Amino acid sequence: MDIRCRHEGTTTRLLLDGELDLASAPLLAEHVDRELAARQVQRLMVDLAEVTFCDSAGIEALLAARIAATEHAATLRAINATGLTRRTLEITGMLDFLSGTD
Repeated sequence: MDIRCRHEGTTTRLLLDGELDLASAPLLAEHVDRELAARQVQRLMVDLAEVTFCDSAGIEALLAARIAATEHAATLRAINATGLTRRTLEITGMLDFLSGTD
């Protein structure tokens, strides 16, 4: 998993590339924690466009990231999920919740 960060004012976009699974979930948590602690983030966007696989550990990491954002008075949105990642989030009922359409 590769994670790049882009900053635009109070919005931070984390661009994920690769598999979001048990092995890479801690990396996502590390980036989320670092960004929330270092900046005045109001919106944290997790861009899943390049995520090729997401398992239950990945979903748990996204949920934990949303909780962390809320604790820092920020919002988190998972965006651009495609293919198998989108289908996994749909089947588990997490797509709308994490994308902010719930």
